[in-house]
Amino acid sequence: MVTLKPHRVDRVNNNTPVLFNNEIDAYAHAILADYKPELLQEASIINYEHFLESYLGMRIDFQDLYSDDPERPILAMTAFRRCKVRVFDKENECVEKITVPARTVIIDNSLLKQGRECLALFSALHEGGHITMHWHVYTGETLDGREYDADCEFSDELFPYVCCRRKILKAVGVKTKSVPPKNGESIMLIILPPLLLCLMPHSNRL
Repeated sequence: MVTLKPHRVDRVNNNTPVLFNNEIDAYAHAILADYKPELLQEASIINYEHFLESYLGMRIDFQDLYSDDPERPILAMTAFRRCKVRVFDKENECVEKITVPARTVIIDNSLLKQGRECLALFSALHEGGHITMHWHVYTGETLDGREYDADCEFSDELFPYVCCRRKILKAVGVKTKSVPPKNGESIMLIILPPLLLCLMPHSNRL
């Protein structure tokens, strides 16, 4: 696992990395080179389940994620610590809270529909960005459980999870209805947008 070592952080917001675009690009390429270097040589679609589970050590769950704003549906979320998450119970037609273990990525069931494969991939890798870049922002620890930095101060109450909403993806030009690429151009359509644009969601760009 490649550790991000930013030169600048936003200390007001739990030391969120502040990065130039070229620093983000370099880090994304370093992650790909560490995870599966052949992805940088030959066009291929990333298996997001393998990336999240085997490389990042996360658990994946699929649920009908509930949003109180129908205009801003939640496509995926990352639970950094054990917490409760609202989901829609279709059988009983009601909203309920479920307990989610720490280190869990939840993907909305709507992304499993045919024709939404690219959006599912993008959303899952977007969560991978929160994990690789912002784990300490939400936990005060590194991804492998060590104290992030003894000299850094964090908020008394760290939020246990972060959500990825459809409007966020639209803001960076991702279509909410998509189909898988048919040829070798997939490295541009599938790998570079999620990893170079949204692998680092919410990090301050310079």
